[in-house]
Amino acid sequence: MKKMRNGFLILLAALFVSLIGAFSLSASADYEPKPSRIKAIQRQKTVYVGGEFDVKVRTYPYDSNEDYLKWTIVKGKNIVRFTDSDRSDDSVELRAVRTGTAKLRCQIRGTNKSVYITIRAKKLPASKQKIYRVGSSKRTVWEGSDFDLDVRTSRWVNERNLKWTIQNPSILGFQESRRGDEVELLALSAGTTTVTCRNTKTNKSITYTVTVEKRPNYGYGYYDWDD
Repeated sequence: MKKMRNGFLILLAALFVSLIGAFSLSASADYEPKPSRIKAIQRQKTVYVGGEFDVKVRTYPYDSNEDYLKWTIVKGKNIVRFTDSDRSDDSVELRAVRTGTAKLRCQIRGTNKSVYITIRAKKLPASKQKIYRVGSSKRTVWEGSDFDLDVRTSRWVNERNLKWTIQNPSILGFQESRRGDEVELLALSAGTTTVTCRNTKTNKSITYTVTVEKRPNYGYGYYDWDD
C-alpha cells in the first residue's frame, strides 16, 4: 500500500513538472523583446486642418513589444492633438487643429533612441470640399408623408459643416437635425418649395425642389399607400 502511495506521488510530481515546462515554453514563445532600434515610416507629413491622420514607426526586431514605445508632441501642441490616450504603439492617430508646423517624437522607453516626425498642417482648400447631389434635383411626395434627402461629399468635408434650410417652412418641416449629409423631412401642406444643403465653410450648396401633393380621396378617406 505504501509503495502504491509513493508511486502515485511520483506520478503526480512528474505531471506537475511537465505542466510547468509546457507553461514556460508557451510563455517563452509569447515573449516579445524590447525594441533595439526604431525607424520612422515617414519623417515628414503634410495634413489639412480639421482632418485626422496617423503616423507610424517600425521597430527592430519585428516582434518587439510596442509597450516600450512612447509618443510625445515636442513642438506645436496647439497645432496637432492626439485623438486617444494610447501613446504606446507603433502608430498613433492625431487631428490637425490649426495651421503651422508640429514635431512628434517616438522614443524607446528607458533609452535615448528616438525618431522625430515633422507635421505641416495647411488650410484645407475649397476645391477639396465638394458636395454632390444624390438622385434627382426634383422630388414629389404626398402631404403628410415623411422622407429624406441626401448629399454625397468628398472625404475632406466635415458633416457638421453641412447645414440644411427650407425656403417655405409651411410646406415642409424638419423632423430631426438640420446638419449632416442626410436630413429627414415631413410634408406639411400642398405646394412647392426648395431645400438647400450648404457647406458653411465654402458657401457651396446643393438645392432640391420638392412638390407636395394632396393625397387622393375616393370617398372613403385618403388612400393610404407608401410613397
